Amino acid sequence: NHLQMISECLVCFNWFGVEEDTADFVAGMCQSADFYANRVLEDAESPEEKEDAGVGETIFPALVDYVRENHASGLTFNPQGASAARSAPRGALPPQSAEEVME
Repeated sequence: NHLQMISECLVCFNWFGVEEDTADFVAGMCQSADFYANRVLEDAESPEEKEDAGVGETIFPALVDYVRENHASGLTFNPQGASAARSAPRGALPPQSAEEVME
């Protein structure tokens, strides 16, 4: 049940590949993760196991809210945005070629 719960939790973070109804996708996956989290809670023998199963109760509702507010129709990009080269942090190292990395 632990592994199944973790597996379902990870699927929640695949929302950026969904083009429509992203919040519904995340909410559905969170419900699936909650199902297995409840099974873990039923079988829990230690406080740590109960705490592990309860982590999703705070993280996933916040994720659903975030996606609903900011990316309701899928992940969007700003075509008018700055180039990635201009967005690099100052003092960043220049990209290296494969040959330089192998040396």
